[in-house]
Amino acid sequence: MYTFLGVLLLSGCHQLPNRRLYWSKSEDCSVEIVSNSITRNRFEEILKYLHLADNARYDWQDRLYKVRPLFSVLNKNFKIPFQIENISVDESIIPNLFCGKPIRFGFKLWCLSDSAGYLYHAEPYAGVDTDLPKTDLGQGGDVVLGLVDKCRVPPGMKVFFDNFFTSENLLKELTRKGIGATGTFRENRVKEIYNLPEKIQFKRLKRGKAVYRSDGSLLIMRWNDSNV
Repeated sequence: MYTFLGVLLLSGCHQLPNRRLYWSKSEDCSVEIVSNSITRNRFEEILKYLHLADNARYDWQDRLYKVRPLFSVLNKNFKIPFQIENISVDESIIPNLFCGKPIRFGFKLWCLSDSAGYLYHAEPYAGVDTDLPKTDLGQGGDVVLGLVDKCRVPPGMKVFFDNFFTSENLLKELTRKGIGATGTFRENRVKEIYNLPEKIQFKRLKRGKAVYRSDGSLLIMRWNDSNV
């Protein structure tokens, strides 16, 4: 089993178009450390029958019950004290390798990692079965607050995310927890009370021009990065 797992890990950094090529006799594809360690038939047999969950305890409400134990173990072992104050929340895709590139099909993960790339938590997306608490802040707020709680992010940390997640209420909730937050806003999520210039009007200004508004707890800025 250690050899089998080792081959899986190796295939992540030494990628070939087809799994069977690791046992190929061709000089440009052969990977001797694999072919000398385990036969192709034995590897595929283990892969065929390997299960991570007990089918006798099938949870019909969880579409990811077969891999849930794996993610539980991984996320438990990912947890270490935070080494860097800057962290981010974003999605990641585990590609379906049979669909080619660019990635069009795969499995979505909601991830929290730090600016050095260390992953603290990866939560598989499964629609309503996603194991994150529901809030009144929409899906983006559910994901950010859920990962922050699962990772026990302490006050003083700074979290960054893109416009899928960002909302005024989410930023204020993170501020209430003592966590700094920065994100890009979608146009329809910025309230009129901030009185920012219209996007078309703003592009007419000199490149690098910035305008900001603040209500005392949030700072919202619009800047012109176009060449116009």
